[in-house]
Amino acid sequence: MRRCQRGETDTFDELFSRYETATLALLTRLLGERSAAEGLAQEAFLRIYRDADSYEYPRRFSTWFFTIVRNLAKNELRYRKRHPARSLDDAGASSVNDTSQHSAIDEVKAPTSTPLSSIVSKEVLDRLHAAIAELPEPEREALMLHRFGNLKYREIADVVGARLGTVRSRLHSALSRLRQSLGDLDDRLLGRPSGDKDSEN
Repeated sequence: MRRCQRGETDTFDELFSRYETATLALLTRLLGERSAAEGLAQEAFLRIYRDADSYEYPRRFSTWFFTIVRNLAKNELRYRKRHPARSLDDAGASSVNDTSQHSAIDEVKAPTSTPLSSIVSKEVLDRLHAAIAELPEPEREALMLHRFGNLKYREIADVVGARLGTVRSRLHSALSRLRQSLGDLDDRLLGRPSGDKDSEN
């Protein structure tokens, strides 16, 4: 990112390739549909280029970037609440053409970044997606940042503006709710919450 600030445009391509998949996956889960996620992802990467000077080293790039992504998603969700009729029209139009809604980009990934589709059926994935959608928004958001953004607890706290202990509690609560909803699934699908050592880093 510091090289990008110096005008080395090839580094922007490198940032894009590193974060494109995680960004699309995170936005798809937060917004519930792929087409809107693609639009916001483009806007997020545009801001990297346009607002590069606002990044201050030594802040982690991932924390700075996913703060932008999260704010874009929040703004979109607020817009939908204020304009429900328009939002329904947009969602209906996208569902007709969006055949990739359940593609690999929309999969929940474990901390090891192994796609769940390699070990579970579509029926199980659908159950998992539905259970995640039912989580309270703060818990779902923390879980998505942890699983898709690969952010540590302290980084998530910086992104969402919450205390470290609050983030830890949200993640544990999210996984607990998922295990209650999907009690017949193996623990390897959900993973274990990170230990205190990881959460402090």
